[in-house]
Amino acid sequence: MGKEKNTTAPKEKNAKGKGPKQPSRLLAFLRGEQARFTAGLLVMLLAALLGIGFLSFIVTGKDDQATLENLSWYQIFLPNNDVHNWVGTFGAFTSEWCVNRWLGLPVLLFVVLLFRFGQGLMTSGPVPRLLGSFVRTSFMVIWLSLFFSSMSYILDKQAPLWPYARPGAWNDPDMLVVGQLGWGKSHPTRLLPNEQYTHMSFWCILCSPLLIGCDMTQIDKFT
Repeated sequence: MGKEKNTTAPKEKNAKGKGPKQPSRLLAFLRGEQARFTAGLLVMLLAALLGIGFLSFIVTGKDDQATLENLSWYQIFLPNNDVHNWVGTFGAFTSEWCVNRWLGLPVLLFVVLLFRFGQGLMTSGPVPRLLGSFVRTSFMVIWLSLFFSSMSYILDKQAPLWPYARPGAWNDPDMLVVGQLGWGKSHPTRLLPNEQYTHMSFWCILCSPLLIGCDMTQIDKFT
């Protein structure tokens, strides 16, 4: 006997007349050039406001500190006649936290980076590359702020001792972190050449003994 033929028609996988699903208007707008241009413009405006506020902090920061002690975070967008910052309460508040309490003056590099990021969005630059550059440079800004804040802390401690620096009495802010650091498994200093120049200059100004804590036979030519 021959095999019976299967007369059951195969089920249709897709409904007739329906093409691929179209993205929503909102999603299409967010992916468009107009949204990138708008986002880039907003980022650049934010960078400009932060930059003006941070620069104003250098001039008006001390006058605003007493006022900011009595303000809450939700008041940063409200007008306040007692604030002298050029960007108002927002500029004074962000400057107090970003410049005075967190990163110091290297935060100005972050403002430049943020402005460049917005400019890249406006000119249709590749977003992954822009984000990668933004993250890498942000880490560099944080490293610079930590380095200079540590050095600033040492200098502030040593400043009152300068009258006692004379032959036979030396201030000692600590050893130099240049060259090859450590014994046994040593490693190169993480300071850039210009940072090492700054480091050495400050130690010389303090009349400090120049002590290198490493194996002298492994010092590189720059050191």
